[in-house]
Amino acid sequence: MSKFGKIKSTNQYSVISQSEYDADPTLYIDRTDRPVYILNHYSDAGITYWQARRRIVLLVDAAVNGFDDFNDVDKDALSVFAYGDKDKTITFLMSKYGVDQATAGGMNINRAAINRSKMSVDAKAIFSSPDVLEIGIKYLTVITNGEFDSSQAFLFTESIANFRSGYENYAILGLDYGDDLDGLIDYIAATNGYASGGSKLYTYNPSIVALMPGSTEPEKIEQARLMFVNDLKNLFVEGNY
Repeated sequence: MSKFGKIKSTNQYSVISQSEYDADPTLYIDRTDRPVYILNHYSDAGITYWQARRRIVLLVDAAVNGFDDFNDVDKDALSVFAYGDKDKTITFLMSKYGVDQATAGGMNINRAAINRSKMSVDAKAIFSSPDVLEIGIKYLTVITNGEFDSSQAFLFTESIANFRSGYENYAILGLDYGDDLDGLIDYIAATNGYASGGSKLYTYNPSIVALMPGSTEPEKIEQARLMFVNDLKNLFVEGNY
């Protein structure tokens, strides 16, 4: 994962590629593992709230003890991002703010609502991005009667429209992302309830298939499908558009 930190020479927060950071770490103040800095400076660094929260999700998930591995300032930031063990978050809020369980629970609900509202703004922009159709055209254009045929790309955008409300209003991605029901990524990746459907239903661009590794045609097709899935995950999960 790229670094999040401050460029010393400009005092500017930024997302820094690993290669840039490794070239000379002394140029930066690394705040990658500090949620409070990500919360307070994600906009300064030129990333969206969605992208900032995604960094938080990966950071917490990578921590050996999850929420418990962070100091109180960062735990407070995690609660603003509405990510972490609910019971531990409420217990923390009770201690930090000197309130009872009901009040802390209300604070947690309020922060979760604000988080959802911010994510919804970004989710709408992501789903409306021209990248959705462009990725579809790139991977799903085939040759029909000697001519380029991109009808599958439009069929794909129509199919994922069924997941739009859940994605935009509740940031539902799918079962593999902690949600309680199948979501957009389950369809895209052909997992869980869509294990035999989703991206497995399409025919892939022969020009892309031809460039894929594999000793057989089915292996090459599967590699093309996985590239299609990864590009869409980069859009819908990582929020890069």
